[in-house]
Amino acid sequence: MAFKSQVRSAPATADRIYERLARQLIGELASGRYKVGDRLPAERELAAEYEVSRPAVREAMIALEVQGLIEVRIGSGAYVRRLPGNSEEESTFHATAFEVTEARLLFEGAAASLAAAHITDQELAELDGLVLQMRRPDLRVGESEAADRAFHLLIAKATRNPVVLDTVERLWELRTTSPECILLHEKSW
Repeated sequence: MAFKSQVRSAPATADRIYERLARQLIGELASGRYKVGDRLPAERELAAEYEVSRPAVREAMIALEVQGLIEVRIGSGAYVRRLPGNSEEESTFHATAFEVTEARLLFEGAAASLAAAHITDQELAELDGLVLQMRRPDLRVGESEAADRAFHLLIAKATRNPVVLDTVERLWELRTTSPECILLHEKSW
């Protein structure tokens, strides 16, 4: 397959593997390889065919699902919902849940380290209150997310660095606005 050579020779600034795989699959949908209602090959088969990891296949499937091209049915597989048109939006990829989580791990850990040097007693008390709130057994999903967000933003604020605060705010915004993140988050509840 042409995709295999693209993976090996791709420059460091190229799309991620899942994006290239998703584009390849979109091309195959457009070419007629799969029809509406067809079941796509299993994750392991796609990984072997394109010589990519199963997580890359999962990310590509999420990207196609967000674009409404496929429907993933738990325990059954991925099915073609519609064929791609000529829309540029279909080849546009948003931040994935993995990418947002990866960035959060980098920034929020460093933010906590910096905040430790500047945090006030009042902010520590607020953090304690947020931790107690998140531990409540009767906490609803929305309340839990709000408390979690407030916790991380308070730590970012305690760094006394507005760039850190803006970055952490943007990461939380991506978590709630990226179609891929939204879809994965919905499926996890």
